[in-house]
Amino acid sequence: SGDREVYSGFDAEGKSKTNTQSLQISYDLGKTLNLTSTTTHREYEGRNTIDWDFNPIEMMNTSSNEDYTTWSQELRLSSTTDTMKWVAGFYYDKDDNGFMQVTTSVYPAMNGVNASDSGGETYALFGHLRYALTDRLGVTGGLRYEHQDKNFEDNTGALDSSWEDVSPKFSLDYSFTPEVMGYATVAKGFLTGGFNMQSAY
Repeated sequence: SGDREVYSGFDAEGKSKTNTQSLQISYDLGKTLNLTSTTTHREYEGRNTIDWDFNPIEMMNTSSNEDYTTWSQELRLSSTTDTMKWVAGFYYDKDDNGFMQVTTSVYPAMNGVNASDSGGETYALFGHLRYALTDRLGVTGGLRYEHQDKNFEDNTGALDSSWEDVSPKFSLDYSFTPEVMGYATVAKGFLTGGFNMQSAY
């Protein structure tokens, strides 16, 4: 087959850029106690233009811009001894997301601008402990409290919601040999809701 050509009245393109940093600091407070701090930051920029009529006549095209920024911080205090391992900590994150889509068409009714902004914050406290009942048998318990706030605003209005929950965990583990271990776990998970910025577009 020969070369194929695409005829379009509009030069479409897509570009994106991501910038990510992370920093982890660990400090021993004693022989068995450790404090760890983990900080992350991420920025995303996306630019897209699309020819929606798919022909040489410039009937309809869109351009969209999306910007996303998030920060997170976690502090963990942990300890390890011969019979017990535990960790306790605090987690926080914040994100902001902006989106804009511009539609251009030879039909005036199809021209328009859709813009939205969303963001949120998360707070969490957590603890996890494993205790060795014997050389082979161990029991683990964990608990996490999490609270999330989210907001959304576009051309039609604004929304905001909050969710929170406590997630427990209980586990038993047994080492049959140094290479083989079995365990049973009962745990509760938690996932918040959210907003789809482009669902109305």
